[in-house]
Amino acid sequence: MPKSLVNYRVRHAFLVSYLLIVCTAAVLGASQLQTDPGSITVRFIIFGVIALILMVVGAIMGAVSKKRSASDIGEWNYRKSLLSIREYEKVLGRHEEDFKVFYDDTSSAGGCCCTISAAYLLYLALGIIPEGGIDASFWFTPAATLFIIIGYALLGLTSYGIGQHSVTFGVGDFFVAPDYRGLKHAKMLEDEEALYVKSLVKIGTQDDLQALFETEWRVYLDGQPDTVYIQLKVDKAHIYDYPYLVGIIVNGPDVVERTENLDIDTRFPGIVEYMSDEGVSVLVSRFDIPSDSAELEHEPNITAQEFRKLAKALARRLIKLSTE
Repeated sequence: MPKSLVNYRVRHAFLVSYLLIVCTAAVLGASQLQTDPGSITVRFIIFGVIALILMVVGAIMGAVSKKRSASDIGEWNYRKSLLSIREYEKVLGRHEEDFKVFYDDTSSAGGCCCTISAAYLLYLALGIIPEGGIDASFWFTPAATLFIIIGYALLGLTSYGIGQHSVTFGVGDFFVAPDYRGLKHAKMLEDEEALYVKSLVKIGTQDDLQALFETEWRVYLDGQPDTVYIQLKVDKAHIYDYPYLVGIIVNGPDVVERTENLDIDTRFPGIVEYMSDEGVSVLVSRFDIPSDSAELEHEPNITAQEFRKLAKALARRLIKLSTE
């Protein structure tokens, strides 16, 4: 994680402050317990009210500490590079090491909230229900104080962590997650004869930092100029990936808009859609998968063999069209 973009002093200050709050609450709870260990009301305040307040405060402080610890992203210098898959993976590895924290997925926070809520209810039940829980005589022993401290620490620090995971650093979409789905499908074409998979990337640098900002996957054809290539794209359709290919011929011939069915022996029929766009010949090649997933017997994961067949069929048509 780049220290120049994350202010760890702020995060540590918030954490230390919260630990002091937890320790203070534990001391107060233990002192309150000694006043009347046998009172369910006293134990409800200790294990219910105070514990809940600690959890709420912890979640708030955790979220605020993360927001406040993001430094100014500053000015970046950009360049574009054409990389092989191996070169891209090296750049990606460095990017993940430094910047993954900035695009953390916050969707898991909901599940964590359910877990911590269940733990809180269990802690409360053990504290106020002697029958089936902890015997009433336990509250007159020193171990009861330890029970309070451990419970407060676990519930409080877990809530603090949930608070941090429930928010992002607040830098918007500046640092975005890399295109993992594109990389997965690019590897499917990596060893295909006469096809050369490259990634056109936008790389940003700042001092000793290097970040990956944009990625466009391209497939170049053997014997063809760089103005003839295939773009590899992956959309998300329902719950599965939907890869497709866009053939490009810059300054290519005008083509009549039409759709051609491909005879490539795959589970789903392959098609090519022809069109022109301001002097660029465009051929979109994809699998004709039903839009309603309920019509499918199985999740339509496109195999590497099927994807290669689609790419080779498109490549042949691009080469033929570019020579016209």
